[in-house]
Amino acid sequence: MRARFPAFATLIKLLLALQALSSLSVCLRLVRTRASRPLDQQPANRPRCETVATLLPVLNEADRIDECLQALVGARGIDEIIVIDGGSRDATETRARAFAEQHHTVQVIQAGASPGEWNGKVWGLHHGLSAASATTDWILTIDADVTITDGLVDALLDRATADRAALVSVATEQHVDGRLLSMLHPAMLTTLVYRFGIPGHVTRNVREVQANGQCFLCRRDALVACGGFAEVRTSICEDVTLARRFTQFGYPVGFYEGGQLVWTEMYKSTRAAWSGWARSLPTRDRYFGVWGWLRLAEVVCAQALIIPALTVVATNQRLRATGWRYVPLGALLLRLGTLAGTRRAYRSCSRTYWLSPLLDLPVTVQIVRCALSSTFVWRGGALIRGE
Repeated sequence: MRARFPAFATLIKLLLALQALSSLSVCLRLVRTRASRPLDQQPANRPRCETVATLLPVLNEADRIDECLQALVGARGIDEIIVIDGGSRDATETRARAFAEQHHTVQVIQAGASPGEWNGKVWGLHHGLSAASATTDWILTIDADVTITDGLVDALLDRATADRAALVSVATEQHVDGRLLSMLHPAMLTTLVYRFGIPGHVTRNVREVQANGQCFLCRRDALVACGGFAEVRTSICEDVTLARRFTQFGYPVGFYEGGQLVWTEMYKSTRAAWSGWARSLPTRDRYFGVWGWLRLAEVVCAQALIIPALTVVATNQRLRATGWRYVPLGALLLRLGTLAGTRRAYRSCSRTYWLSPLLDLPVTVQIVRCALSSTFVWRGGALIRGE
């Protein structure tokens, strides 16, 4: 038995060393991306010659499509709105057609259920792109749970022009309801921040790409040159994969904080967030590679193992007497600093937000599990991860 204790102590020190290296890597990434630039909250309202078509793929969204469409038809800079229904069994299509009768910019098309090899949302976007006017300059994709303000499109176009980006997307402001969800959501969000840094930059590096299909603007000619939405039909994280594909073709891609220009309530329950968001959070696709797994490993060491490491150090007198005790403390300070920084991403949440580190370990386990999985269930249908 005695022979095992030195080996156990060596293992603990190895894990602490990995935690120290991972925390340092994450810290350097955050420092490197600290000079972030959010979208202009009051963009200039000036005449434009460029046209924008909005694609809104929907499936059983009767309870929130009205608010989304009301915001879209009232926003300047949008020339056409194409609602693509994926075979809803509720009143989604009826509500959308009611808007189409009142607003000439709204068009409703029926895409039907997606074929087995297609991600359902991508199937809708593919049909929407075909229905958009051939002279459209920009394609804006919006999810039904998103509400935009009047100045969003101007802000996106201004930033795309300034950064010469062919694709820009937005980290939408989040509305989170409930004590447990207010803990879970930021724990999941932190896994992205640790891997990719702070939003507010443009890049051509596939490893640094961030994207959010909830609010996603791209040049139509660049999208067509990259093969359109069909090229990401089997991706579980189609927004990130498409943005990575843009960089592969040499196009600059930007990702920015939207501030109060756009907000969303992604999930109404903890259960939905746990199963739904974790599916795409690994961002595993054809571009993921070894570097993707290494960054997930950094999340495991620097985020998920904070509380276990603190527990081990607190209960081990020898470790407490050495410099190893500072490693989990440093990781905790990094985590709390990140938590303070991401608070601005939330339009509303419970005070339990500050307790989210307690869920870091189960969240990371769930994300790694999803990264290793190939088959998922979404709205009663099967999704199979493809390359």
